[in-house]
Amino acid sequence: MELKILKQNFSICKVKKITNINIDSEYVFIGKTDEEISIVCDDKHIPGLVTIN
Repeated sequence: MELKILKQNFSICKVKKITNINIDSEYVFIGKTDEEISIVCDDKHIPGLVTIN
């Protein structure tokens, strides 16, 4: 494994549905628990209607 420093700004967002998430963007992580769905994405790709943590 190789670690890299990325020169982008990322946001952590809590979303209600995954249909608004652009999974074609270069970097995106989707995490789901029994209580919420969260994503980590480039600031430029924040989906609409989210709460930024």
